Amino acid sequence: MPQPRLPEPSATPGKRSANGTTELPALAYVQLLGAPVQLSSQGSRGSRAPDLPQHPGWLDDETLLLDPDPAPDARLHVPRPLIGSRVVALAVPVAVVGMVGAVAVTLLTGHGPKFDQLTSHQANQPPPAGPPAGPLTGHGLTTVTFPTYPGLSQRGVFESVNRVVAYGRTIVATAQQTGAGVTRQLFYVSTDGGASWQLAAAPGNPPPGHLAPLLAGGPGGWVAIGPQAIWTSTDGTSWTLAATHGVSQLPGDQIWVVTKTAAGFLAGGSDAGGEGVVWTSPDGVTWHRQAMGPHVLNIAFATARRNDILIAGLLAAGGSGAWLSTDGGTSWTRVAIPPGHGATIAGVAWDAEGLLIVRDDAKAYFSNNGIAFHPTAIIGGTDGLRPRVVKGDANGLVVAGQTLAGRLVAYLSTDNGATWRPTATLGNAAAESVVGAAVAPGDHVIAIGATAANPVSQQAVFLDASAGTVRAIALPGANIPQLFVNALAEAGGTQIAVGGADGYPAIWRQSGETWSLVTQAGQFGTQGLAALTAVTHGPSGWLAVGSGLILTSPDGVTWRAAGGTAALAAADLLAAAAGPGAPGASAAPGTHAGYVIVGQQAWFSADLKTWTQASGLGGGEMLAVTATSRGFVAVGAVTSSANGQPAVWTSPDGRAWTRAAPATPAGAVLRQVAASGNRVVATGATAAGAPLAELSTDGGFTWRQVALGSAAPGTVITALTASPAGFTAAGISGAAGDQRIVAWTSHDGAVWTRILVGDHGGTRRITALAASGSAITGVGQIGTPRAELTVLWSSH
Repeated sequence: MPQPRLPEPSATPGKRSANGTTELPALAYVQLLGAPVQLSSQGSRGSRAPDLPQHPGWLDDETLLLDPDPAPDARLHVPRPLIGSRVVALAVPVAVVGMVGAVAVTLLTGHGPKFDQLTSHQANQPPPAGPPAGPLTGHGLTTVTFPTYPGLSQRGVFESVNRVVAYGRTIVATAQQTGAGVTRQLFYVSTDGGASWQLAAAPGNPPPGHLAPLLAGGPGGWVAIGPQAIWTSTDGTSWTLAATHGVSQLPGDQIWVVTKTAAGFLAGGSDAGGEGVVWTSPDGVTWHRQAMGPHVLNIAFATARRNDILIAGLLAAGGSGAWLSTDGGTSWTRVAIPPGHGATIAGVAWDAEGLLIVRDDAKAYFSNNGIAFHPTAIIGGTDGLRPRVVKGDANGLVVAGQTLAGRLVAYLSTDNGATWRPTATLGNAAAESVVGAAVAPGDHVIAIGATAANPVSQQAVFLDASAGTVRAIALPGANIPQLFVNALAEAGGTQIAVGGADGYPAIWRQSGETWSLVTQAGQFGTQGLAALTAVTHGPSGWLAVGSGLILTSPDGVTWRAAGGTAALAAADLLAAAAGPGAPGASAAPGTHAGYVIVGQQAWFSADLKTWTQASGLGGGEMLAVTATSRGFVAVGAVTSSANGQPAVWTSPDGRAWTRAAPATPAGAVLRQVAASGNRVVATGATAAGAPLAELSTDGGFTWRQVALGSAAPGTVITALTASPAGFTAAGISGAAGDQRIVAWTSHDGAVWTRILVGDHGGTRRITALAASGSAITGVGQIGTPRAELTVLWSSH
């Protein structure tokens, strides 16, 4: 293979783009789903211009969504119930996270899964008869409606649109959305030049996650790529997850841009040593890697017209350069760009007549042959445009950016860059960002991006702009409200569920066959995203807790926030239990009934009015708690240990706790606990990610490991409860996107029987289990690329 021919440096480049054109040098790439999509500068390197990034901006973002797969020995976070805006996390082996699947992503804004229910022996009634089982649920599961707060469906949902590409009358945009604990890759498509839009099909219910923010397409096919995903489409209307890895699997490689070429596709980026790399592919799935040499730091922009491929990138000697290939990317010829007194390339694009280069001082250069570029215009004139998006297609050329006044605007050219006409203002740079654009038929521009993220939401920006108007495009099927149930309890015929809805704590009460939302949005003063993680009932009434939230109720209808000390108000609370007393057993003589709430601290109250902080945690964090006839048992981890070793605590009164020695193997994690009489079962996962169960027959003082039977790959226990008849655990098995709910039952906690629940497909989980007499009820979700269903399961 001939080596690329790269003449010595000259001036300029910037960043990545998607098909047929490219984008901004100084754009800090989309912080997907949890942070703003913004135009912001990156740090400089060497003698290059200070605005020029040395790697894709998405790698600077505080999100795990686009991070490469971790090293095999990495210690990561295990998913936990949603607590407000965060998923509380504990260091556990990466294998455990892997078993949870692609949804096991924890963002700083908390848009992560809620697999691990911290349940005690809370009781519940059998569910009402719901709609008949359908193709998504299968037998054994029924769908049920849990109301959300009116008019707040955008709260708790984070979406950004990252690229848009037009070819002919087909326009495709790639977007990412998270809400209700599931992250989805979305494709929006128009086949009539932007007049109408639909959510593109994704046959086979591909798993959530697998985000692909870079997009290219045209005659011969389409591709969307991300660090852990390659999606392909023949026409842009239906997309297939073709690979669960990125373009390059070489550590340190970073993909900045992808574009459609006459022979397939070309991607550009950099390697671990900070040198430019290009990849070529005939089909978007198999790629050939080609290093560009040590004097090229990256390939940030790429576009193609017929057999001409134009790329641009940063030079080690300073500034940026551009190169042309006419043989499918095998060899490259340096393109001479007029010097710009420090100006750098802001993007490249194509139209029906040739190729365009735009510098960051808004000067445009056009070439009919890709070699000789001549100046055409200064885009924006006195407005002082700072170009951040450079795109083009057969309909024309578009450059979008920010003016000196902070307005977002796009300029359109249909005469090879000779003249540029502004659209109406797209928005305010302080409130939103435009990170992509495409020219639609009829001198229209489709501009995409996202609003500036706040702690509770981020909305997609999707605009149709012309010279006189800007119209917001309503995205079809994009809004899946945030709703999740974390815990259930029953007492005196009243059934209560708690969790979150639209980013607020939520409590539902069952009446007949209907679940009613008995709380109001903002009722408890929470400003950020918040949720409840546990509920229990005792002699003084109901108790529900979450991070920084303690709610009480005498009847399950009227709820109020409990008072207490500043330390209690700031406590990170995960689970609750009322006791002593367990299903099938009376409290032992001398014990005193009350309530325990646990997390990084433990607290006890006899009356839900006065709380006492407990002692004896010893640097640990309690993840779940249950009541026995002798007192209380909690499981969790000693967080002061470098490896987060599992731990068990017992307490006769909820005030003083003593560490017990679990039979847990090294590296395992215990996440659920339940008691029936003096028998206590704790469940979790081994260091290898296999499901784990332990049994104590003396109220939690001594333990032995018990077998759950053979487990299919990807099996994770998600919930546990106890009844007078024994124990029930629930979990999931299978790969993400093709999961099935699994249940285990045992009359004594020692011998277990495995049951398959419902059909397989999508992302499935039971997030809470509870008992009412010998009947067991479970609640959970089924997630697909287009929907999130709440489901009930009952067992007698």
